[in-house]
Amino acid sequence: MKKGLAEDNASNRELIFADFMESINQLVDVINKAVYTSIKSNLEKVINIVKLNYLSSVVKYRKEISRMIETDGINTERVVLDNARNNIEISLSEVTSIGSKYFNSNLINGGSPVKLMFGSDGSFEWGDVPNNKRRENIKRELVRAYNGSIDTDLLNTKKYPFSVVLDARYPNEVKNAISNLAKESRKDFIFLADTATEFKFPVGPEDALRWRREEFSNSSEYTSIFSQDLVYFDEFNGRDIRVTPTYVLASKIPTQAIEKGLHFPLAGPRRGLISGHKAVSWTPSPAYKEKLYASKVNYIEDETDKTKIGSQLTSIASDGPLSNLNNMFTLIRIKRDVEELVSHYQFEINDDETRNIMYTELNSYLEKYVSNRSCESISADVSATEYDKQRRIVRVRVSVKFNNVIERIFIEIDVQK
Repeated sequence: MKKGLAEDNASNRELIFADFMESINQLVDVINKAVYTSIKSNLEKVINIVKLNYLSSVVKYRKEISRMIETDGINTERVVLDNARNNIEISLSEVTSIGSKYFNSNLINGGSPVKLMFGSDGSFEWGDVPNNKRRENIKRELVRAYNGSIDTDLLNTKKYPFSVVLDARYPNEVKNAISNLAKESRKDFIFLADTATEFKFPVGPEDALRWRREEFSNSSEYTSIFSQDLVYFDEFNGRDIRVTPTYVLASKIPTQAIEKGLHFPLAGPRRGLISGHKAVSWTPSPAYKEKLYASKVNYIEDETDKTKIGSQLTSIASDGPLSNLNNMFTLIRIKRDVEELVSHYQFEINDDETRNIMYTELNSYLEKYVSNRSCESISADVSATEYDKQRRIVRVRVSVKFNNVIERIFIEIDVQK
């Protein structure tokens, strides 16, 4: 007498097979579409191999499950279902592994971009336009966008307030347009730039320094530059991807703004740790750290037990308080809040009483920057000369002295007899 899976469990078995085959069909459909949209013959060949290997594995696993059901044994429904699920996971793992190896070596650094399915690039659709022409079109429109030529409201700080713009391997022309928008037009956000472009990642510190010197010699307290790149596993695509530090900062900045405040530096072993990555492209030697620091290029330090952001400079040439990124985040916050606070006094009577109320409210607000340790001292003065009164003007002057941060620690050990 057979002791296998009972016949009255056949419906459950078929449900599992149906789910199993549905997941297979979905994956094969995706692979087929990838083959169809591919412009590379070797991509089509590799994906077809993956597809055939996967289908072969599926047939083998289904036969194995059927054998368990049909032959004598003490197999229970749980055993069969567990094996089915394990086989699905093994197959998906195989495809992910093969896909990751292929895409890492052939697509990430490929000259042609990978076209996404079920979407459109709109005016930048490939069509008959050569890829280099398409790149030029995109670059031109990005520059126009950041110049405020497409939508002049971009220059309206009251209508569209924002604090950070993140680089994404933009061309140098786009980087400069964003930096100029921050420094010359809006003066209310930080541009976090990377040292990579659409064509290449810096292969080492010397390459990053050359790029800084020859291609992006920008000096601005509103721009901060970060070098190197990291490798992360993208679980959605099943492959490794290369990203610049702005990818890490995109999550670090809002998290720290909520939990600690951006007046604390986004660097060092407490708030500058980087995790979840598989590799860092290169690590500067002590001598190159000094060169990068002098060139106002921030770097990542990859140590035995941790990886961290090793500096937090802005690109301004001087070495004053505005060369610290945390001070600039604080200054932008102060500027925006003070502008909002004093705007409520517009069209009030320009007399001592109004100015005294403004003075009290402003200094009450500013006190928090001393209590949170970002400033050693900060105060506001509100005044209006007779000339100002005639022209309906009130002047607000805020004086700030920032606390500095610890960047270097010198240790002396005195050994006595």
